[in-house]
Amino acid sequence: MAASCPTVLVVDDVAWVRNVLFAGLSSDGFNVLLACNAKQALELVQQPGTVRAALVDRRLPDMDGMELLAALRQLRPQIHCALMSGDAAHSGVEEVAGLGKIFIFRKPFFLKDVARTLWQGLSEVGKS
Repeated sequence: MAASCPTVLVVDDVAWVRNVLFAGLSSDGFNVLLACNAKQALELVQQPGTVRAALVDRRLPDMDGMELLAALRQLRPQIHCALMSGDAAHSGVEEVAGLGKIFIFRKPFFLKDVARTLWQGLSEVGKS
């Protein structure tokens, strides 16, 4: 993928969810890294290259998704954070203590909404 494509880290323990997000986000111009758990996500974000956004499932086998977003933000303070959850009451931006603004996607969601929100979030991060 071209160097100008922003890299998004997708973290979900369900393989088909990762695969669908990979296909959809790749076709929308993102370079996509996949992780099946928090340990793998933390390893990927520490590799050379810039992960600009993280889309993380709320429930992971080895760590809560919010805890993972906090750990990712410590490693990369400018990372754009988004959370996926089947338990969320709604989709939208929320202010989270220690994380700032994150976007929460209520499952099920539309891929086009995820891509649009990530592009908007990355453009806002680029302005700050």
